[in-house]
Amino acid sequence: MEPWEYCEHWVKHIRPGEYGYRADCVRELVKFTFGQYKFDTINRGWGAKFEKRPDSVLQLLEISHGLRSMQVKLSSAKESVQRLDGEISDVLSILNKILH
Repeated sequence: MEPWEYCEHWVKHIRPGEYGYRADCVRELVKFTFGQYKFDTINRGWGAKFEKRPDSVLQLLEISHGLRSMQVKLSSAKESVQRLDGEISDVLSILNKILH
């Protein structure tokens, strides 16, 4: 996954072209390349849309993207299970009232 593509996917609070977007992307890349690359290295050395990035960053971003995607899906699944648990409790409560 290319760095710019990664940012487009994960930097959601600000849009491309808005003031501060690229700086937020750089901070995101620093964090989610697990500190392998520093802010100044990315900001000054990788180009305007990170087209001069080292090849090694691609694998780190794929791993990060996969982990973050799993986190989002698991969080959503947890919410669904909690909601279902509440619905089951409601049904059981109704059944208990009917049967007793």
